[in-house]
Amino acid sequence: MIYRKTLEQRIDIPLFFCHTKKFEVRKTDSRCGMKGNVLITGIGLCGKSTLRRRLVQHLTRSGIPFHQYDADGFQETRDQRDTWSVLAPEHVQAALDQHEPLTIVEDVHAPQICGGIRPLASYDLIIYVLPVWWAYPLFWLARARRWFESGCYSWKPQTGWKGTGKPKDWRNLPGIIREMLRACRCRKRWIQEDLRAIYHRDVPLQVIESRWTTQGPRFRLDF
Repeated sequence: MIYRKTLEQRIDIPLFFCHTKKFEVRKTDSRCGMKGNVLITGIGLCGKSTLRRRLVQHLTRSGIPFHQYDADGFQETRDQRDTWSVLAPEHVQAALDQHEPLTIVEDVHAPQICGGIRPLASYDLIIYVLPVWWAYPLFWLARARRWFESGCYSWKPQTGWKGTGKPKDWRNLPGIIREMLRACRCRKRWIQEDLRAIYHRDVPLQVIESRWTTQGPRFRLDF
């Protein structure tokens, strides 16, 4: 299977090495160094936003200039780190064209044909967050609980939130359950389709495995 092939490969050209609690930033070549475009992608609910936030936190503490952008386009601030050096939507394309300073984009739809904000070839490094099979239902259970408590679920940039908007409204449960079951059923296929698209582009790839914990996602680089 394509996703298994990824786990077996070691690509020793990443800009960032992710450990459980810290990042180490290393220069790779004259182009990427502390410049370039980095894509963080993966299927929905696998820890992409947490990985991006930890990365920008490390860059900020290290005094390394960067831009970041979340292609989901949430209107509310979900985490304070989402406001650090964030690009306005109208400035994203110009920043990616310049390849400096370091620009980090989180885009779940990037591997899909005409789905991302930019083609995969626009990036200097792709970080693919891959949830282990047993952790994915746990990611979804945690999200389903928050959706039920808030009364809104399944955000889409084009349509916004689904749901009645009333906290703990049982009428939202069927829709939440359908979203969860569909995602768990399609996990393997979605990963295969993503990685197939990425492999067809001559862009350095780093796969990072994610696991669910009660303290938030944990990430593993060396398999």
